[in-house]
Amino acid sequence: MMKKIITLSLLAFIFINTSAQTDTLVVDVENNKVNIVIDTTMITIETEISDDSKTTYFKINDIEISSPDTTVISLGGYSFEFNDDYAEVKKCKKEKKPSSWRKLSNWAGIDIGVNGYVTSDFDFEVADEDAFMALNWGNSRTFSINPVEWKIKLHQNYLGFLLGAGIEWNSYRLRDLNYAIEFNADSTYGVTPTNTGVDKSKFRVTYINAPFMLEYNSSKYRKNSFHIAAGVVVGWRIDTMYKQRYRNDGKHKDITTGHFNVPAFRYNAMVRVGYSNLNLFATYALNPLFRSGAGPELYQFSAGITVVGW
Repeated sequence: MMKKIITLSLLAFIFINTSAQTDTLVVDVENNKVNIVIDTTMITIETEISDDSKTTYFKINDIEISSPDTTVISLGGYSFEFNDDYAEVKKCKKEKKPSSWRKLSNWAGIDIGVNGYVTSDFDFEVADEDAFMALNWGNSRTFSINPVEWKIKLHQNYLGFLLGAGIEWNSYRLRDLNYAIEFNADSTYGVTPTNTGVDKSKFRVTYINAPFMLEYNSSKYRKNSFHIAAGVVVGWRIDTMYKQRYRNDGKHKDITTGHFNVPAFRYNAMVRVGYSNLNLFATYALNPLFRSGAGPELYQFSAGITVVGW
């Protein structure tokens, strides 16, 4: 009985007394006095248990009644629970909001990884006649900056179509220093270098990338979401460079730029997978590094990790 009286009284004061005046509700739970003072902006709880007293102030931001038949009442970020045996104030846990669809995308950021190519037979070693393109795998890297992303939601935050933009540098450190790379309108080939004391030979291609990928997230919350995206990344070649460094009466380097018979567009199959903020990626080119018949038939691939995401 006392339980219902307390509840009804408190509800009455919450909904009826909305003016600037202050009202007080006194609750006696087994002789432990609880004064509840309510006005339009503040609720004050004064308790006297044994010889101790305590006053707690709560600002009223909103009012939520959990159920007409319950004795649990929510005010702002607190709940007031009354029973025949006790009166208790609890701080309500904030409801976790789902991550926005943009935060659940996994393209924007900085990627770094190993970079290389394989033959049409998926061999990591090039043929003898293509020795000028033999790789030093430990120093061949890919580096990408992906500043923007867009996502078209297909099913809430779980499934979507990922779009974006980025710039990628594919660096190929060449192993055999007895060759240099040259090209003409018809082919790209290796020659004996005119410089002596060569200690570095590098080939680099730079692309502007645009991904077209289907992405799945297992949760609405990024913190505990497994994600996977797969699709095609279209790359527009904007720069191709060959650099050779040599020592001959000091350090010198020769840099050659041009198309090197690298196609204007590259089409990479890509998979991006991870959990929470961890993101791994792998790519494989669907078209060769050089135009058909203009150089060795090599297919670029890369694998790595997103080191910074946003």
